[in-house]
Amino acid sequence: MENACLLPSLSLSTLGECLRIAKSMYYPVSVKDILYEQKMPEYFSMYREAARTCVNSQEPLYALKIYRLIERLIKRTIDDDCSFLLPSEQHELCEIMKPYFEEMQIFAYENHNLEGMIPFLYENILLMKELFAKPSFQYHRYLTDTDSKSILKMQSLIDSIALDRNSFRAQSPESRTKWLQNQVIRREQERALINYVKKNVPSHFLEIKPWNEIAASLNSNEAVIEIFSLPYDVVNNGYAAIVFTKNKSPHLITLPPEIVLMTKKNETLYDKIWIPIKEVIGECTHLYISSEETLKYLSFASIHNEDEYIIDNYNFHYLFSSNDIPHIKSERTHITSVSQKDIFFFGGARFNYTPSSQTAIQGFQYLQGTVDEIESIEKLLSSQWNIHKYMGKDATETAFRNLSGQPLNSAVIHISTHGFHILYNPKIQSDVLQLDGFSGHKNHLLHTGLAFSGANSVWNGLQPLGTNDGILTAYEIASMNLSGTELVVLSGCGTGKGDVRYGEGSFSLQRAFRQAGVKSLIISFQNIPDKETKELMVDFYHYWQEGINKQNAFIMAQRNMKNKYPNEPNKWASFIFIE
Repeated sequence: MENACLLPSLSLSTLGECLRIAKSMYYPVSVKDILYEQKMPEYFSMYREAARTCVNSQEPLYALKIYRLIERLIKRTIDDDCSFLLPSEQHELCEIMKPYFEEMQIFAYENHNLEGMIPFLYENILLMKELFAKPSFQYHRYLTDTDSKSILKMQSLIDSIALDRNSFRAQSPESRTKWLQNQVIRREQERALINYVKKNVPSHFLEIKPWNEIAASLNSNEAVIEIFSLPYDVVNNGYAAIVFTKNKSPHLITLPPEIVLMTKKNETLYDKIWIPIKEVIGECTHLYISSEETLKYLSFASIHNEDEYIIDNYNFHYLFSSNDIPHIKSERTHITSVSQKDIFFFGGARFNYTPSSQTAIQGFQYLQGTVDEIESIEKLLSSQWNIHKYMGKDATETAFRNLSGQPLNSAVIHISTHGFHILYNPKIQSDVLQLDGFSGHKNHLLHTGLAFSGANSVWNGLQPLGTNDGILTAYEIASMNLSGTELVVLSGCGTGKGDVRYGEGSFSLQRAFRQAGVKSLIISFQNIPDKETKELMVDFYHYWQEGINKQNAFIMAQRNMKNKYPNEPNKWASFIFIE
């Protein structure tokens, strides 16, 4: 066995020998085995070596068969435990498996002209998303079927430990001891929580649908656009899209690099992105777009050629992964109407307000426009919807957190406030939320969030980050239970932004709200003006109240705004609706 493990470093003379050794070494392993050893079993390396031998021997189709075998082994290894991974375990697993996914994606991309390569690349991307970019541990499935409060109490304890200042970067030997103790306690509590849920919730098995099964669920006028980042070895800061329709097989389109997307030049977006896509989709007008990593640069609604905007002729349906399309379409056919919806408004927050002091300090500025927006929507909906308002000093993080675990079936949560996204800087040795726009916290979900009343005390470092302090981070949202919530509207600047990691997706508010059980969101990726935002939101709720489904209501509202401000997409195109 030891000699067999050394073979990958030698020059193998035959493919058969490599495969024979890999087969003889095979034994079933679990996620725990991989995480404990901090590496994949040796037979994975042997199969990979066999695939490389095929590539070097100019036999890529044979290599494809072996890479597909590796992919199946990965699914078999993870399947049972996939839905019960802690975020930290999910990240560790990604780091261990990432080299395999990178190699398979590079191989498929470089040989995409050969039969079967693009479907393999597509399914590989979907698998990576399901494993590492999708929130894994969703105990809300258990909470919705029971009255037990045990889980919420355990999660509350975990949050209090995670947000305790002793849980952050240690500055002295004494505080480091406390930091280590907190890390141990938190990990034990997380494991206890998962074990508690695991006894009551069946495992959610991975189901990666092949492209032709997804295509079969489409209507003749629908198309799929799955956008993803490429491994760095293929192209620096590059993206690609796989596009297909009900009757047209997947096509690979290489998109412009990140630096080009950042310029947002209309002619570049139209010529380099839209024209190649249009050639594939033909007459299709309803587009399912999975584009999480590029949304901060690319809004399809803003793409135009001179005065012709593609939003005039196409409906955009944004979603986390095109793997979800059959499920989303099935859910739509079973939607039951609710005569009176509950809507929870948060706006007009007094960011300087604290119960003990109202001293003015620098930080988030008061937004009168959020009050005007909510009052206009309330006037429109008050006769048909149940209105719940938290305004001014009552627009607190505590009020929002109290929604967790409440019956929210078909409810809407509308939050008009500042969003924030701060960048990580490992040189910062402080437990404050941010210093000059940078964070010293490693947890990506602590880099983005929403500001409620009293937020400026934490924002300016006058008090440490904690629970119910006016700063609601994505980390805190992810541990809430908002199951049944039909829609969350984040009416603020840049509420869709978050750290992005290859293979793990975006650590953003939308990720956090998905983890909390929310079905759909409206978010923005740029700065937005108050007046036009109010107009867009009022139009959206008007159409929805009239009986148009919320997705189409949003599209109609955005088209209205485009007609009002045809040469100013910054006033309406930054918002997107995500299912």
